[in-house]
Amino acid sequence: MRVWTIQPLQVWEALHFRPMVYASPKEAKYGDHIPRAYQWLQDQLVRRLTGYQGHLPWWAYCRKPDLRRHRHVLRKGATGVRLELELAEES
Repeated sequence: MRVWTIQPLQVWEALHFRPMVYASPKEAKYGDHIPRAYQWLQDQLVRRLTGYQGHLPWWAYCRKPDLRRHRHVLRKGATGVRLELELAEES
């Protein structure tokens, strides 16, 4: 399954060195605060997916997002990238 995500440039750079990168609450745009709805989603994934380790999920789009229309909050001066990912169906 092909999905897209919009992330800070640091995520793209990290993927050059590691095959898997996890979302970090300390690096999230909310700082240490994770919105309640996002925590609920994380809890549901733990309950429903066999082998899920409980890390924060990435936000992904099923259709390629048009960057002229999708706005993402980044720190001033930060660069964002749109990543196209091919996921195994079972994941």
